Amino acid sequence: MTCRSALLVAVVALGLGACGTAVEPSAPAPLASEPIPTSAPSPTRGLTVQPTPSLPVPQATEKPRPAGTCPPAPEDVPIPSVENPINFGDALVQYLNAGGSIEQLVEQADQLNVLTMPTEQGSFARPDLNGDGLPEIALALADWTSPPAQGRLFLALCEAGSYRLIPFTPEGNDAPVVQIHAAFDLTGDAQDDLLIGIETCGASTCFQDFDLLVWREQRLRDLLVDYSSELPSPGIQVFGTTMDGSRLFVITVSGFSSAGGGPYQTRALTYGRDPDSGLFNVLDLRLQPSSFRIHVLHGGDRSFALGNYPAALDAYNRVILDDDLDDWPSDEFDPELPGRRRLELAAYARFRRILVRLKMDDPASAQVHYQDLIDHHPAGAPGAGFSRMGQVFWEEFTASGDLNAACAAAQSFAADHPSEVLHPPEDLGPLEYGYGNPEYSPAGLCPTTP
Repeated sequence: MTCRSALLVAVVALGLGACGTAVEPSAPAPLASEPIPTSAPSPTRGLTVQPTPSLPVPQATEKPRPAGTCPPAPEDVPIPSVENPINFGDALVQYLNAGGSIEQLVEQADQLNVLTMPTEQGSFARPDLNGDGLPEIALALADWTSPPAQGRLFLALCEAGSYRLIPFTPEGNDAPVVQIHAAFDLTGDAQDDLLIGIETCGASTCFQDFDLLVWREQRLRDLLVDYSSELPSPGIQVFGTTMDGSRLFVITVSGFSSAGGGPYQTRALTYGRDPDSGLFNVLDLRLQPSSFRIHVLHGGDRSFALGNYPAALDAYNRVILDDDLDDWPSDEFDPELPGRRRLELAAYARFRRILVRLKMDDPASAQVHYQDLIDHHPAGAPGAGFSRMGQVFWEEFTASGDLNAACAAAQSFAADHPSEVLHPPEDLGPLEYGYGNPEYSPAGLCPTTP
């Protein structure tokens, strides 16, 4: 997927709790965080009914007068037992059409611990999906008795005085655990929509895929073009209307709960409606500020790749000098480990400063940085592998004056000596910070240009 439109408006991204539920919006504030290049996002995962390439969204019109109301709720309608939440659809419709109270049913489901969430929030909503003034029923139930949990989202459409079920089955998952994040008009067409998360949980972290469900041509459609699927520990915030009446929403991804994931840099994906296709695309993807040294280093590498060499130099200097940054793992595992890890990152940052200065056409400063690398990371010291790689680089650059040739020599060194700069056979490599962070390759240590 590529973004099909420019930013509609300025957006904000707030760090939210895991699996948060959308609330009515307030005016967005400026976003002070770091943009991420989005050159190769993952393809979308949609419904069984795939969104069309171009789906026009109808203009907002006055809602028609309801043709009939679904039955009121007399007190003597018995509440069906939710013994099997996966196959509860027929019993739900029969109960509603007999005049049963959905609120009493949800209360019982909460007591029986079969709601998707511990309370109604995120499990029950009454949207008007078809815009006829009659509320539908959206109920998310789950069976938690044995892993993996199974669930289902039941959508009961109110038509001419009675309810009928709307089939909903996400692709590749016939028993999804679903959370309802928003149930109001997101598209600006005077019909309510459902923003849902389809959840799967591993040993320590829960992930969600997202759908934006709308009612079009007598069936459900998914308007969301995902930047990626299986987002770890996401939260949702919905913001005010844009000029075309649609809303922006932000998915804030908080990361992995396991130690193996390493420190995670929270990121915010802002979605908005493309006026040409009617689909919701990622308009902005930003990393939130982080106190971890490795994330400052990653920021320097991104700035370098974008050609922002002053910003890259500032980041590398912070990696080397900033005593307030956090190192990973913490000293509770090994009191000497954070200090060693800091020196390893400092060595890499010192090497990258050489590249920055050469890109800025400042070979004199590059030579000063080279000597600084050699002096601070001698043989046997943490980060000494980067000193050796720097020597190979500098010798080639001094001989040829060709930055690409020097980087090629450094890449060859890294490929031949991975235990010194990348992945030792035991323990953590100098740039290894868990599967929640980028993995380095020889080409990434010293990138060449065409």
